[in-house]
Amino acid sequence: MTRPTPRTYKPEFKQMAVAMVLDQGKTVASTARELEISAYTLHNWVKKARAERGIEPPALAPADDDARKKVREQEKRIAELEREVAFLKKAAAYFAKDPQ
Repeated sequence: MTRPTPRTYKPEFKQMAVAMVLDQGKTVASTARELEISAYTLHNWVKKARAERGIEPPALAPADDDARKKVREQEKRIAELEREVAFLKKAAAYFAKDPQ
């Protein structure tokens, strides 16, 4: 099975695509769809352009302590409610039995 020949793009096209992402704030995925190119390819171009411009890639914001605490409380509440539901299912099954 033969591999397809890789597509080559003009430097102007690459610059325009990278500008759409970095300067206009569009996402890599939406820009790639719009230009009908691989998102992987565009991601590589953007990564290279960021390095050339000295731009740090956007980092994921770490969750703050309040958010973590809130998530833990919600997880505890969910577990408590799941236990209650399980108990109520057993009680309903018990009372639904035919007394005869």
